[in-house]
Amino acid sequence: MQESGVIVVDKWRHFIPLLLTTRLNGPDRDSDEAKGKKGVYDMMYGDKETFWLSWEMAGSSDYTFHSGVAGTMGKLTHVQPPDPEKPDEEPESVDGPMICSPQLIHFDHDGKPLWFNGWVSVNKDDLLEWQDFDVYVVEEPEQGRRPKKDAWTIHSANVVCLEAAEAKKFRAQDQATLDGILKMAKKNSAFLDKS
Repeated sequence: MQESGVIVVDKWRHFIPLLLTTRLNGPDRDSDEAKGKKGVYDMMYGDKETFWLSWEMAGSSDYTFHSGVAGTMGKLTHVQPPDPEKPDEEPESVDGPMICSPQLIHFDHDGKPLWFNGWVSVNKDDLLEWQDFDVYVVEEPEQGRRPKKDAWTIHSANVVCLEAAEAKKFRAQDQATLDGILKMAKKNSAFLDKS
């Protein structure tokens, strides 16, 4: 799996793979039960894998992935969100710090926050409930650069939880940028009806 939030492509050199990518994200991306058709997105989470798969389908291995780890950002918690399928079950506690949010954070080669995706809401079901960006956590490699698989859990409304050894504070300049993004989002979304 690979995040596709930022992709750099030389369109002249890689026109055919890009054309294949548009096709995989086109009319066949969603399933149609009435026609018994399975969609591309039934086999993966959105467009993320369609990029490198298109390069492979075109017979090209002229691509690379950023080798950095990922993380998540928001408010600290020590409890997994309740499972909507099992509302009577007690939420599970975790040992270390954990953040549950739709905001995935990506890092530069020095391990500093570079960019995030997932908008600024607490979840993708309520776009006007704003996230507080207090801290972030980074996935820990299990061996070499491979992340620990059991550290991540996926929940409804595009919320992912990551348990880590420690929570990290943002640098002052990063916190100022995040505060500015939230301020603009609140100002420009104030006219939207929450109902």
